[in-house]
Amino acid sequence: METMTKDVREPKWIKWLALAIAFAIILIFMAVSAEACPSGPNVRQHATMIVPRTTMGPFREDVQSTVSGTTTATVRQHIQSTLPGTTIGAIRKTPMAGVYEIQMGKTIAYTNSQGKLFIVGHMYDPSHNRDLTAERLADLHRIQWKDLPLKDAIISGPKNGVKMAVFTDPECPYCRHLETMMKGMKGIRIYTFLFPLESIHPQARAMAESIWCAKNRHKALLSVMLDGKTLKSGTCDTSVIDRNIQLARKFGINGTPGLISGTGRISAGSPQSKTALRAWLAQK
Repeated sequence: METMTKDVREPKWIKWLALAIAFAIILIFMAVSAEACPSGPNVRQHATMIVPRTTMGPFREDVQSTVSGTTTATVRQHIQSTLPGTTIGAIRKTPMAGVYEIQMGKTIAYTNSQGKLFIVGHMYDPSHNRDLTAERLADLHRIQWKDLPLKDAIISGPKNGVKMAVFTDPECPYCRHLETMMKGMKGIRIYTFLFPLESIHPQARAMAESIWCAKNRHKALLSVMLDGKTLKSGTCDTSVIDRNIQLARKFGINGTPGLISGTGRISAGSPQSKTALRAWLAQK
């Protein structure tokens, strides 16, 4: 269908105003993204960069190394000229020619050498089945294992096993899938922090309290998560659950299950298989 339009010339000040508004939106978006947890379940992916084998060639660790001082300074100057007032951390080369990774707080973005164009999203290497952005974000959000109050966790598995912390909601179906998958897995020392999401699971708090107050907490956890049993109401001190909720917020964990490896890496969501879980735990 054809439509009729008028040739109306806009004043120049309108174009300049539109340009200023566009830059303001970019700055606001970056500020909000810096506060969000990029590994959380509700974070939307704003862009995707696919790195084909022909572009990056064989992957080498030094490809992600820090750019030389002169190049770093030049790219940084260009970015600050484009986005004045924006705090920029490390700048690194990526496997994609002419594209640089820039760190803003705990947020990752990408730009060209002129610092004029920006992409906020994930860069994938399909030939090696790797999410390069997710790997970098995991490094940025890495925590110190010693900062975990293990006395507030339900402990299971051998003392000399590979360490893993799990923030779990007793009513969460994905958490139950994880528990089912971990059943029978050997060589893992698991520290389970009860983390009920009451806003979406109204019964989770009561279930968590009944588990914590049970004589055998791990057995109670499995009976609820795997067998669907209902335990008697908890009557002990359950302030540990409030501490766990605050701890999860501190680490940027806003969904369940939330996993922390012995090396401090955080993963949102349950791995799809035992093999995937062991591979994740084996990463440094």
